[in-house]
Amino acid sequence: MVNGSHGDCDGPHVPAKTIRIDSQITGERELEVILHELRHAADWGQSEEYVRQEAIDVARILWRLGYRRK
Repeated sequence: MVNGSHGDCDGPHVPAKTIRIDSQITGERELEVILHELRHAADWGQSEEYVRQEAIDVARILWRLGYRRK
């Protein structure tokens, strides 16, 4: 992963973007990283801080609502 992160996403210039997630993370943190990278894939123009905070907030809400990976 880039700069010690747990995930990354191809940039907007790549036609069929690939999202990569560290297979060692689990639980709410995994959900947060997936959401973070999905957000980048959807809108590369948002600031890293905005994407980071949004992923944390949405992951926390979904986790408290009972989201779990099967």
